[in-house]
Amino acid sequence: MYCQWLWKAGADMSQTEKTINYYNQNAASFAFGTQDADMEELRRKFADKLGAESFILDFGCGSGRDTRAFLSDGFRVEVLDGSEELCRIAKQYCGIPVRQMHFQDFSEKNRYDGICAWRKRGSQPMFAQVGMQKNG
Repeated sequence: MYCQWLWKAGADMSQTEKTINYYNQNAASFAFGTQDADMEELRRKFADKLGAESFILDFGCGSGRDTRAFLSDGFRVEVLDGSEELCRIAKQYCGIPVRQMHFQDFSEKNRYDGICAWRKRGSQPMFAQVGMQKNG
């Protein structure tokens, strides 16, 4: 299966920057409001498609909630987010490095057994990715 990207080619960069600025300015309250959210059922649906010790990218990690859960479940996890402040918070929360990168600059998708990415449609969170196979 293939990731449904959160950023679309041709998107207005000023909108991307506005979004990043919003998360940088509101990182603490965003993290506080999301770290304890119960996403176990959706996370489990994703993880059940992967083998033990699979390599997961938490793409747009936010507070690090899912990264921490995946690590606890024995997965290998790499983490990135567009917000510098959320990267700092997630690194502290999870205890692993978090790369700051804009979604449109990401090109390494074939390194991972699965990419965990959330997006919000209306008021419902949705998985944008439910698993993929590495090439090679």
